[in-house]
Amino acid sequence: METKKEKSNPIDLFLGAIFCLIVLLIFTQVLFRYLLNNSLNWTEELAKYLFVWMTFIGSASAFKDHIHIGVDFFVDLLPSQYKFYADWIDIFLITVFSGAATFIGYMWTADVWGTLSPALELPISIVLYAAFPTASIIICVSGIRQLLVNEINQKQEEEIL
Repeated sequence: METKKEKSNPIDLFLGAIFCLIVLLIFTQVLFRYLLNNSLNWTEELAKYLFVWMTFIGSASAFKDHIHIGVDFFVDLLPSQYKFYADWIDIFLITVFSGAATFIGYMWTADVWGTLSPALELPISIVLYAAFPTASIIICVSGIRQLLVNEINQKQEEEIL
């Protein structure tokens, strides 16, 4: 049996690298704390920021790959010809919301510009708050792409019928 080889998605590779780095940081923290009796203050803070980025970028990746959580009970009750429209409305609303979230996230990030993180002394606007508008941009672009692909697929189906 031959299996189809999937392409590596850069976002998924980025998420995998972040996950490995978080595991390494937490392992290092535990090693230093319990074996060497010397707690590193920067590993916990960096792991926390990476976890925030992994969460937001992971949600964008899930939306892009159509694996996000959805309640499709009512959509399943619709006749098959209306399911396309329900899916289109769903993607459209998420895209509009993520467009607004991008703007709000940018304003939120700008409000904390200049604040530094306690242990690492990195700009908190970049290492923490910028994850929200970044993920929102990815969701918005992915939503626009999905809407355009759905339109093309719907037109092709109508031409066939």
